[in-house]
Amino acid sequence: MKHQQQGLSRRSFIAGVAGSSLMMSMGSLVSGCSSEQASQALSSGDLSKVFSPNIWFEINGAGEVLINIIRAEMGQHVGTSLAQIVADELGADWSKVAFKHVDTDPKWGVMVTGGSWSVHTSFTQLSQAGAAGRTVIIDAASKLMGVPAEACSAENGVVSAGDKSLTFAEIVSNGDFSRNISEEELAAMPVKSAGERKVIGRDVRNLDVAPKSEGSAVYGLDAELPGMAYAMPLLPPTRYGSTVNAVDESAAAFLTTRYTTPSARLALGQALRDCATSCIDISDGLLADAAHIASASGVGLEIDSALLPLSKALRSSADLDQRLDWALAGGDDYELLFTLSDNMPLPDGCTEMGRVVVGSGISCDRIPERIGYDHFRR
Repeated sequence: MKHQQQGLSRRSFIAGVAGSSLMMSMGSLVSGCSSEQASQALSSGDLSKVFSPNIWFEINGAGEVLINIIRAEMGQHVGTSLAQIVADELGADWSKVAFKHVDTDPKWGVMVTGGSWSVHTSFTQLSQAGAAGRTVIIDAASKLMGVPAEACSAENGVVSAGDKSLTFAEIVSNGDFSRNISEEELAAMPVKSAGERKVIGRDVRNLDVAPKSEGSAVYGLDAELPGMAYAMPLLPPTRYGSTVNAVDESAAAFLTTRYTTPSARLALGQALRDCATSCIDISDGLLADAAHIASASGVGLEIDSALLPLSKALRSSADLDQRLDWALAGGDDYELLFTLSDNMPLPDGCTEMGRVVVGSGISCDRIPERIGYDHFRR
């Protein structure tokens, strides 16, 4: 749902009928938009210009209440708990209450779930939203019954005043709900005392249990997207009662030493002075420094990743893709990368890994996301 970002001046609690349902929403009004315009937009579904609502709950023509839950379900039946807060303040019939977990649209605000925060951090906000909904319902019912709103009360899905009463279904089907409650009014909305509550703290039907028991509840684990990759953790043998007898840290020690205290190839560098056509030490990364040679020489370089001389320590420390990426782009090797004429023999201890070609730049059968360190990257 799109809404204009310019001119947002205030947030309001808006009530309006959309189709056959009464919608209770909190959202931002654009400057110059009246509550009547917002209610009309909510009713028509044309919300793009005046109102971007977070629909807290709705009541349909059968008196059924649907409450939106923005907290994630992590096994504590939080949907039922939060729905109880709204339903109690609203004066709803719990047997006609349902809830749904909303999507991840940014309009719902911060959707943090954890630390058993959901109920106590949402209680005031949801209580005031339910109380605002009750106020709207009572106002509409009082007009239908021809009695003062102060004489009415809402309980168990019915608004009563003396010997007169209307169900939520009757009120939604026949009432006038063009009502706006400002954010300040909402914050000051009186909520029920503990002694007045009829749903919270009572033995009521849990709305979460049945879907979980039947297997119809949907969790994040159930999400599916095209081309989705799946993985599972590799559990260590100690999980099944094994013990660690020894740890071979030789590979890690070798790689750490090569990184922290590299050896300068002075003898090789002196030997290459009379035969190499170009030479550079690998500090930015093999591919990055190969690109420097190609650019300075006006040629192209082709590199075959299968020919890279990988140490035994590196081969034992990562899978093939990771170790190739490290070798091609890791940098800080300080080995010498050089080119020779075809008729020149390769010095001892060196490895041929590609060739010089007509063209420019570098090509390789594997190109990591970053080919090496860029001194000028911001």
